[in-house]
Amino acid sequence: MFQSNQPCEAQKTIKRFSASRGVARFVALLALGAGAMSATSGCAGAAEVTVADFAVEQQPRIVLAGEDTTPSPTGFSVSWQAQGAASPGAVRLNYDFSQGGRRALVEVGGFLPSQISQVNVSVRAPQKTVLALRLIDAKNESFWVRLDYTGTGNWQTLSADVNDPALWQHGFRAPDDGVLDQPLRAINIGLWRGENPLASSFDLDQITVVTALNETQLAAERAAFAAKPAPAVPAPPAAPKPAPPVNADPQKAPLRFSTTVPGNLFYPTDAVKATLAANVDAAAIPRLGVRAKVFDARDTLVTELPPLALSRANGFSANLELPKALGFYRIALEVEGKLHPFEARYAVIPANRGAAKNPASPFGVNTHFNQAWPVSVGAIVKRAGIAWIREGQPSHFDQAVSVARANGLAYFPVFTSYPRPMDKNKRPDGTWDFSDVAAWHRRYAEIYGADVDYYDLVNEPHHNWMKLGGSWDGGPWIKPFTVYGRQISEALKAADPGAKIAWEDIDQLIWYRQFFAQGAKADVIDIISPHPYNFHRYASLPEEQAMLPQLPAFREFTRQNNLPWTVWTGEVGYSSYRGTAPAIGYDPYTEQQQANLLVRMMTVQLAGGVEKIFWYDMRNDGTVATNPEHNFGLIRFDSQPKPAIVAYANLIHQFNDGKWLGRLQTGDANMYVYAFLPRGSEQPVIVAWMRRGTKNLTVPIPMSVGRVAITDIYGAPRQATLRGGILQIELSESPLYISIAGLTQARIAPLLPPSQTAPVR
Repeated sequence: MFQSNQPCEAQKTIKRFSASRGVARFVALLALGAGAMSATSGCAGAAEVTVADFAVEQQPRIVLAGEDTTPSPTGFSVSWQAQGAASPGAVRLNYDFSQGGRRALVEVGGFLPSQISQVNVSVRAPQKTVLALRLIDAKNESFWVRLDYTGTGNWQTLSADVNDPALWQHGFRAPDDGVLDQPLRAINIGLWRGENPLASSFDLDQITVVTALNETQLAAERAAFAAKPAPAVPAPPAAPKPAPPVNADPQKAPLRFSTTVPGNLFYPTDAVKATLAANVDAAAIPRLGVRAKVFDARDTLVTELPPLALSRANGFSANLELPKALGFYRIALEVEGKLHPFEARYAVIPANRGAAKNPASPFGVNTHFNQAWPVSVGAIVKRAGIAWIREGQPSHFDQAVSVARANGLAYFPVFTSYPRPMDKNKRPDGTWDFSDVAAWHRRYAEIYGADVDYYDLVNEPHHNWMKLGGSWDGGPWIKPFTVYGRQISEALKAADPGAKIAWEDIDQLIWYRQFFAQGAKADVIDIISPHPYNFHRYASLPEEQAMLPQLPAFREFTRQNNLPWTVWTGEVGYSSYRGTAPAIGYDPYTEQQQANLLVRMMTVQLAGGVEKIFWYDMRNDGTVATNPEHNFGLIRFDSQPKPAIVAYANLIHQFNDGKWLGRLQTGDANMYVYAFLPRGSEQPVIVAWMRRGTKNLTVPIPMSVGRVAITDIYGAPRQATLRGGILQIELSESPLYISIAGLTQARIAPLLPPSQTAPVR
């Protein structure tokens, strides 16, 4: 909400947009040219006040990645430049995000008048740069706006209109009331890692504000500011701590395993090599004798590498020649004859895709680049062949966009839930107006529409909207939410013509009928996107997901109502945590079981008619082994591979953007056998497993059929028995891929139920 008693009076409150899970979104700045100040200055009584001109050498404080950092870490510094835009000096911020950090800001304090209506800054950079302006108010809350510097080496004045609600985003500094309280405490100018180069610099000069105060009021506020007691002088730094004693225990020697490929994921054509290094004091530990054993995904010993001697002579570093057959591998080390706690991992996977974006692929993953994930994870997504990222917390400083661009990934941003209280958008007559929130979304689409492939309206809306009445299954809250969804969808489509938008469902397909009943049809909804996690012990496996039998009814509903809607699974996954499963909650699985369940879940859903699936999530969110939320990832928190990323890469390779033919009838409800036709092939591939336990699959093989190839989910070959034209394959809970030369669709068709012989949408 905005309150203004006269056109030039500074705003008293700034509308707070959504920011769920404790992470702020940011709102765009309308970057104006040098003439912007004159437009505001034309207002009666407005005064322009210079708050910083850097005319003399100054060293402003730098704030990095949300933390007050003094001194600055490596890669970040400020320096004074002798020539500015409108004064003898300027300040330069040098940044390097390749070494860490998420944002870098120059903090400007000093006298700041009240009733500010506009902030102007002069900026110069060697290339187009997305800058951030942050206002810290009297209550220590923060408000963000985007600055787009479009010049190339020239000074440019950028202006932020404090009175425009569509441009600003409220940050998170307690107390969290969403109101801009003046006078301000500080102004920060800087940038976020993302759309900018990882390392560069920009110059800053002449920061001014426009205020509604007259000369008398300004003089009074200056005098009051000058009369304030000087801030307390910080205590001198504590004496440096004594250096820790030198470690002389070889078992505690820090080791590092490194490769030259993203995520330690090799392709078969790569030289499968790694470097093992130790960080030790040569005087305390002159030599380390190391033996390395390589195990596969089933913890079977593959090979023992030749002994290594790490010493001063080789810089405590040695190269490893590793097995290069397709598969997941774990390396266990013995140091000086004792098992070392260090473990290294790598994998050899099929080379799935090139640099081009592939939106037709059904395979995606959830990511958190907007929540400080390292950008290097994007290269691992690409390396595995995963085509899509679904990214939370999109903002006008969207850091995931640059990752998608750099790695040729299709982008599916999911907006966070609408915040509380919602009643500020309710009119006195009981209707709802979300035009202010819609303006923020429209601006997002204006900035990033060229990079976004589909939009996700709201992440799991029931968390906030149920307070308006109803439950997990829907109810009264659906009506105002549909009004919200329509206004947001229309804003996105207005800014990005042709935009496609997903509305989420719950863990099943329930809400879509209620959306339709409230008038949300093909004009605002393109996709229905459930999150079909399995929370219940009695039905925890992929084959038992309640959404699966609902898919035919969904297709019939869309047919009857002439709707082009399809189903995308926006989130689903299994956690490889250790512990005891609760009565309602995620079951614990081993990393190997997680890999099995990934292939099974992808198969049953895609073959059942789901168009795309986004595994939750790409990387472990933490390192606590007993925390379910920390262990959903395909890779570990340190970005080393888990078996699941290898299983995913092999599924993508096997399917090869093909089409599903359906589930084959075997007469055993516990046996799952599916057929798909890879792109460009006339020979179906079979993927088969047991829901629980083991059993032989018997396949008649005509004499005209040629070679039979069977591989596990990691790409390793498996054996089968062929006698008298009968192929017997032992199935387990871990799927197998079966390719039989000469097998045709015509031979498979009699084994498909009639409902599955038609193409699956």
